[in-house]
Amino acid sequence: MPYIITGILAISPWHIMMIRFSLMWGVYMKSNKRYMNCITALLCFCTTLFFNISFSQPEITGNAGVIYSISENIRQSLKNDFFMMTIMFVALYYINLEINKKIEYRIPSLYFVNILLAILWLISEGFRINDTTTMLFSSAGQAAKSIIYVIGAAHLLNCLGILLYYLFKTKINADEEKVSRNIIERFYSKHTYVALFFLMIIVWIPNTIISHPASIECDVWDSLLQYFGKATFTAHHPPVFTVLVGWAASFGLSVGDINTGFFLWVVLQTIMAAAIMAYALYTMKIMKAPKWLIILTIFIAALSPYYMCYVTTIVKDTPFSFAVLLYMVELVYMHLDWNKYWKSARHIGLYGIATMVMLLIRHNGKYIAAVMLIYILLKCICNRANYSWKYIASVVIWSVLPLLLATGISETVNSHYNVTVQEGESMREALSIPFQQTARYAKYYDAETSEEDKATIDKVIDYYALAGVYEPVISDPVKSRFHYYATQEDWKDYFKVWFKNFWKHPLTYFGATFDQNYYIIYPMKENIRLYYSTYVDYFWDHNFMDELGAAQTMTFEKANDMRISSYKLLQVLPITGVFSSLPVYNIIIIYLILFTLHDRRKGFLWLTIPVILSDLIVVAGPAIYDNIRYALPIIYSMPLVVAYYLYVYQKVENIK
Repeated sequence: MPYIITGILAISPWHIMMIRFSLMWGVYMKSNKRYMNCITALLCFCTTLFFNISFSQPEITGNAGVIYSISENIRQSLKNDFFMMTIMFVALYYINLEINKKIEYRIPSLYFVNILLAILWLISEGFRINDTTTMLFSSAGQAAKSIIYVIGAAHLLNCLGILLYYLFKTKINADEEKVSRNIIERFYSKHTYVALFFLMIIVWIPNTIISHPASIECDVWDSLLQYFGKATFTAHHPPVFTVLVGWAASFGLSVGDINTGFFLWVVLQTIMAAAIMAYALYTMKIMKAPKWLIILTIFIAALSPYYMCYVTTIVKDTPFSFAVLLYMVELVYMHLDWNKYWKSARHIGLYGIATMVMLLIRHNGKYIAAVMLIYILLKCICNRANYSWKYIASVVIWSVLPLLLATGISETVNSHYNVTVQEGESMREALSIPFQQTARYAKYYDAETSEEDKATIDKVIDYYALAGVYEPVISDPVKSRFHYYATQEDWKDYFKVWFKNFWKHPLTYFGATFDQNYYIIYPMKENIRLYYSTYVDYFWDHNFMDELGAAQTMTFEKANDMRISSYKLLQVLPITGVFSSLPVYNIIIIYLILFTLHDRRKGFLWLTIPVILSDLIVVAGPAIYDNIRYALPIIYSMPLVVAYYLYVYQKVENIK
């Protein structure tokens, strides 16, 4: 802790030498308690300022030199009064002294990663203000604030990382089961899954009822427009999802009210989500996860808007995300006992269902399924000496079969409903990142771009519109300018220009991608999208919704308003707000990977693959700000990932 300042130098080419030096200095400082406490106080002071500094450039009158400029800048940038900041400092300092006294763990790589995270947070602050980093170093005062910010943030992250490692290290064992005469506890002990399932139903079903008939995301209405023949049926939205939601709407219309079909959907979705969530919690108990982790997971599921809102919303991301969670659970069972897994009809069936839902409900499910299939097959090949060829053949068949069935179902739906698969659609979606980078380049460096290069880009995407439609947080406006008729030769020429511009202004390309995606790692920006009605005001075809009879007001309007208001409150309150923050989950997964590498534990990292892939899909996607639904697979899977980390750690400790 006290040598984190030296750790800042670790970002230089000599970072290995610096880390070693910081460790040696740490030992020295530990033997000199007075100096150690002074450094700790300085770091806590920087952390206090980190929480209270604003990066908006204040107007400074007078010209009394650099020191005066820095002093005035910091003074005018403080968000709280001295009394509140003093209380914060004392609390931080006391906690740090306790950490230094009781916790001996030192993970050198953690310091380097935390400094990197702190720098990324600083860059995020700049993009948050004006979509660039110019504000961070526009004056001596701004530069001084930036240095204080990085030191304070890195120290805070380091404390949190060490505390997390200490928690996992010392609280790893599950609490012993105590015999109780309490009828509820006895029922839970004997019928764990059933008890957890009904608990989740009790937690979620009131929200489902209050949101009657259903909250609906805008894309669903676009899918219904296609299903009922009011627009061309394309593969832009997954056709299977379009058909399923169309069936639900058709059922409602057949009984006299389309809203009945919508309500039936969310009721079934709530039951499905409760069943999978209970299965994940049950699996955590099987792995002897600590009670605090299981209780915390239930607490998050009961209070986080990421769960509460999306369970009651018709949107393709909800069934997809719970399918990913089911898939992750099956991967865990697969590795708990590889030999028995592929002989269990239940596990093979659930694995198949999860895989097919992932593939059919969202286009990006294929990336997770394909990569993990390769992993499963490689694991079989590498361990072929332990299995018979007959057994390996059965693993290959059962792992590949869901992909074949999903492909068959998709082709059948496409054929039956005459789905139009737009040529180049997959290319348009896959190139979201370079298109956004080209648009940012066009906005800031149009004058430097030759007419020939502009014409080359224009063959693939409407260059002359890019600067005007470019939005830093979302790539959809840019992608909408894509030319489907571009030839292979046009693509080759485009990428030649793309690479040429990259070498001219690489930071512009970095800025385009980072500005759109810093929300996955920067927790100081609220990021939630709530769906609160059946009738979507911002959907472009109100006549269509009116024609079908969509409810313009919710059945329990006041209660529904209260529901949405409670979500917004939970999103910003302490504790509940933290667990409704995607960056928190991503930082935890980074720490788990670091802990695993530091302790040289085998058998955990493979489970992080779907989570990492989901993050990469978010980065390559159209937007994450105001579209948190794309990251739900990460959020829903994290408690299971933590439980498996503890299981692997405990297993290795028991072997020792």
